[in-house]
Amino acid sequence: MANFWKQVKGWFKEADESSPTKPFIEERLERTDAEQEDLRKWKLSNSCLELCSVVYDSFLEEKNHPALTFLKLRSSSGFVIDLEKEKTNLRDAQRFMDFLREKVLALNYKRQNSNYRLYSKKGKTEKIERFYMKPRPKIVESGQVDQLYGNVIIELTIREEVPLSLKFQVNGYSDRNYTDSRTFGALMEKVFG
Repeated sequence: MANFWKQVKGWFKEADESSPTKPFIEERLERTDAEQEDLRKWKLSNSCLELCSVVYDSFLEEKNHPALTFLKLRSSSGFVIDLEKEKTNLRDAQRFMDFLREKVLALNYKRQNSNYRLYSKKGKTEKIERFYMKPRPKIVESGQVDQLYGNVIIELTIREEVPLSLKFQVNGYSDRNYTDSRTFGALMEKVFG
């Protein structure tokens, strides 16, 4: 029995010493059939329309939204939604994440990695759900690999079952073996237009 309690204490110590880069738990992220069906229905809802409008209208009009930040760097673009400010519940945040993943996969992308990481931060449990997608390999006339829009990362950060933020980030290669990436604006049009 003493070994059992020693093992339990070890688990708590591991959890306390965890971080996003050294999570206590890291596993593959899969959605159930029921969640997939729920997503299908949600895509027809006002919640979906509202989240899409917040992002796309702000992008098109280049206006500031209190819950939205756009990332515009040379090789990296995207946006981050502050889900606390948007008052988005956990299930809608996960649905929006899944919606974005579906839209990207439909553009000749493949799922490279889907996982979640559980860790402790300031005594609270945090979870990052993550989809990482890459373009399917395709060689163009120049002999280069078509990178489409670049690699896509979608991350949902959750603290104590409350969604904090959702990040949608596209990273292009600047390597002579790859074509120039298409613009972030063109990707936004494909995803939201």
